[in-house]
Amino acid sequence: MIARMLSLALCITSVVVACGGRSADSANDDTADAALRPGVAFMQGSLVCCEQGLGQSCCTADEKELGECVEFRGCTPAGVGFVGKTLCAKCCDGLSRIPIVELVDGKCVYPPVYEAGTLCNACGNGICDTSTGENPCNCPADCGPPP
Repeated sequence: MIARMLSLALCITSVVVACGGRSADSANDDTADAALRPGVAFMQGSLVCCEQGLGQSCCTADEKELGECVEFRGCTPAGVGFVGKTLCAKCCDGLSRIPIVELVDGKCVYPPVYEAGTLCNACGNGICDTSTGENPCNCPADCGPPP
């Protein structure tokens, strides 16, 4: 059974490559190539994020046509959040993304799914900074375990 599954996986990979599709390895190579181009700030999946102030000038015509090209508008500072679907958003250097969760009456309260997002924060630095949204629910490394 296992040999048959491996054979099927190999066959599917061969068909994708033979038909001009991208294997996982070649998709990663394309991402690396785009990241090396002048003016590319970073990649977000298949999305090309051009450096701030460049508009879409770092992208190919195909990337623009497919809607895979966005201008990076600057990093997000500590205590500021964004929703997951925000394009070309990332935290400033030294910060990481933590979920937006509130501690209310000793309980962790998550927002509705349509409002869910992340905060940029220095969680893990040993300081529980409640002014930037850290609490036991989203940063137990700094604030201790939730009640």
